[in-house]
Amino acid sequence: MKMNKAFILYLVALLLCGWAVAEEEESGPSDVLELDSASFASGIADNPLIAVEFYSPWCGHCKSLAPEWEKAATALKGKVPVAKVDCTANQDVCNEHEIQGYPTLKLFREGEPSPMEVARKSEAIVTYLTKELEPAVRVLTTSAEVDAFVAAHPVGVVGYLDNDHDDRWTVFNTVALKKRHTLDFAAVFHADWAPQASPAVVLHRNFEEPKVVYAGEFAAPAISTWISRNLLPTLGEISVDTFPNYMAAELSVLGYLFVDPNQESTESFLKELEPKLAPYKDDFVVAWINNNKYAQQAQRLGLSTKIPNIALDNHVEGIRYVFPEDQTITVESLAEWFAQYKAGTLKPYVKSEPIPESNDGPVKVIVAHTFKDIVYDSTKDVLVEFYAPWCGHCKNLAPTWEQLGSLFADVSSVVIAKVDATANDVPPKLNIRGFPTILFFPANQKDTPVEYQGSRGLEDLASFVRTNAAVKIEGGADVEGDQDDDDHEHEHEHHAGCDHDHDHQEKDEL
Repeated sequence: MKMNKAFILYLVALLLCGWAVAEEEESGPSDVLELDSASFASGIADNPLIAVEFYSPWCGHCKSLAPEWEKAATALKGKVPVAKVDCTANQDVCNEHEIQGYPTLKLFREGEPSPMEVARKSEAIVTYLTKELEPAVRVLTTSAEVDAFVAAHPVGVVGYLDNDHDDRWTVFNTVALKKRHTLDFAAVFHADWAPQASPAVVLHRNFEEPKVVYAGEFAAPAISTWISRNLLPTLGEISVDTFPNYMAAELSVLGYLFVDPNQESTESFLKELEPKLAPYKDDFVVAWINNNKYAQQAQRLGLSTKIPNIALDNHVEGIRYVFPEDQTITVESLAEWFAQYKAGTLKPYVKSEPIPESNDGPVKVIVAHTFKDIVYDSTKDVLVEFYAPWCGHCKNLAPTWEQLGSLFADVSSVVIAKVDATANDVPPKLNIRGFPTILFFPANQKDTPVEYQGSRGLEDLASFVRTNAAVKIEGGADVEGDQDDDDHEHEHEHHAGCDHDHDHQEKDEL
């Protein structure tokens, strides 16, 4: 399942921050292969298939994963190598593979990496990697086998091909390899009994039109996109069970319709709305959500507590559209709203805290409405902390951040700032995946901010600002005396933070 990480951020609700409290039990020799800068290339080259965890020893989520990763390595011993890389000691390797949060799991097949979107339990990891060992496409040789395949899989793909070695087979197998964890694939080779002439790709599904035949160019990207779009009903439900299909669909715009399924009118409302959505299938997909279970998702999107309610989320551009609060949602009003979206006349919604009445402190407070004015000021070098109010690491950093602001308070070209990234929309291209994330925006290079990955001590932070400043710094205080104990503690937390990709709160989890 391929999914942009930024999209996943838009779909999780409240997230937890904290260290793992249990120590790993003592055990014998590890079955996890430890790779470093010297051995990484050969480790990948010597293994046609290998799973790698990129981690930090100070990361609480990594500590929680460690025993599960170890169990999986033992269960898969002799089948699939399971490895790990310490990013604090091998930053060159991790930078090369654009590792931006811990832990990050990647699967390398013939040296080519792909993300491992898998639950962080040993059983799930073993199942995931075992499936990677199996052929991505099952070959069917009788009409009875085709019928059995369709009956056994609520959604499945059958390719009708001339043989198992020409270009069309290569294309079909490539698509199957990419999507094998989302749905099942089968192939029929040049059979007189086949219900479909070759070459053809047929999607079988248990909703709406049960058999959909691909009619486009026989190319992997086009077929993959076609399958993803047709995995979804015109108006389906997002739930724990269907969530992977919405992730796999690679949608740019997804509409979230929050309803109370216990209300008598809900079923008829959804039934009447469905045909109104048909004209927009290529523009966006709408799914309904049980508000009784996932109300906090509505809050994340900027919706009120009224039901029904809806938002269109363009995660690629970081733009969100919210149905007007002063209007009543009906089938007719929604149809008009969808038409306005397609015409480009809707005004985007921006989640933002109020602009501070006073912002004269040593640390400038940024909200979504002021982000561009403060961060992208070409006359200023701006250091921004992206934080979450519930994050313990952010709370530990707070007094040091205030001291840092005071150090540069008299330097007009330097701005030390902070933004609550849970209460304010920030540009998706920044890919904020953990808290705190610290980015430096040089005066002359706003489009390529520099991420701070050093210790969180005052002296190192100040040195980082001085080293990376595009505008020559005139004045500014020096760091005096020894750093306090809190600074030393942060030095040992190198790039540790609150990972908000994976530790979801049990309630409202998708």
